[in-house]
Amino acid sequence: MGNRVDAALESGAELREMEAYLSGKAQFFRGLPASPDSPVTHDIEEKARQYRSRAARIGSLYPSNFSRTTVRGITRDATYLLGLGRKMWNLFLLRHGEYDPVSEGKPMTGKGRDQIRSAASYVNQVLDGSDACLVSSPSDRTFESSCILAQEMGIERERIYPSTMLIYKIYKEYFGPEGVSTFIDVMRRRSDNLVLTTHSPVLGTFPAHFLSDRFGTTSEDMERIGYDHATGKLHIGFGQGIHIDMKTGDFTLFPHSQRAEEGVSS
Repeated sequence: MGNRVDAALESGAELREMEAYLSGKAQFFRGLPASPDSPVTHDIEEKARQYRSRAARIGSLYPSNFSRTTVRGITRDATYLLGLGRKMWNLFLLRHGEYDPVSEGKPMTGKGRDQIRSAASYVNQVLDGSDACLVSSPSDRTFESSCILAQEMGIERERIYPSTMLIYKIYKEYFGPEGVSTFIDVMRRRSDNLVLTTHSPVLGTFPAHFLSDRFGTTSEDMERIGYDHATGKLHIGFGQGIHIDMKTGDFTLFPHSQRAEEGVSS
């Protein structure tokens, strides 16, 4: 018992040390331009990655109000520092458009295609000509949605990356939020802007976990985009999505010319 208490105390001191370092660096760099070629920035980014991972580990081993609060702060500042020197860093999480549940392959309807074109218009407005990487569940309706996105964004269809982890059953059984978070970090090496097209069950659970882990976002913060405390899920309509500014942690639903339809299928 005594050894565990000593270890918890040492871990608490380590958390405070990491928090002080990251908080100080984040405060210094906020609002200042930083070059991605700067050796100092690379050094800070490496420490930010290490500290974020280490803090998450300590938080899981010694859960307490102190550790949860401190880990959130460390995660938020580390994520900010990892975005230094980049003009933009955007994550778009999109649900496929309305589809025909009876036809073979469950293809999208004409309305569903229009919904995705509306979503693409918003993504184009945010990116303002910047490149993006498209990742899609390989199901017919999600891949077709990504193909429409690619066409509207001027991206070759061959640059869409299919990923089975965006299929809910595989996501739930093998990867979970942590696996998709790691995948996002890996795919970001290809582009600072990622568009993931997936299904309602994934979008119902993943964004809340991701925003909480990366930015300390609370479920109360998520209420403004439809988070339901009773179910612990977020409802996302056909062709609807969430835009996350990965430099600030700000998030918003995609605007629609019309309200997204209520959908109950995946």
